[in-house]
Amino acid sequence: MPSNLQFRLSLREVSVMGRKRVSNPRISFSISVDKILLDKLNHRLSYNASRSRWIADAIRAKIADDQLGLDLIEKISTQDLLSELQFRSTNLPFTKVQRAAINEMFSIARNLPESGE
Repeated sequence: MPSNLQFRLSLREVSVMGRKRVSNPRISFSISVDKILLDKLNHRLSYNASRSRWIADAIRAKIADDQLGLDLIEKISTQDLLSELQFRSTNLPFTKVQRAAINEMFSIARNLPESGE
């Protein structure tokens, strides 16, 4: 039977040899969803699939999509955005005041230098 001193030393060696700390630890949190939504999610998952992983992947995909949209908007010139808005204003139910404001912004923007110039 090991002595008390030997047992303490072996415990210290084990604690030194423990797992490395992760740089991005997983955090547990809870969310509230409608039962129907949860049922739909559970129906999509296989028996051994991780609901947490599925939700984390969905969050990553949404963040990536949002960032892609922001990146595209930043690359479009003001002139192009106003041209698109002016085109849509002729096909969508804008009021006369809204259409006039869009057309005025468009005519002002024609005289502005582009941000890249």
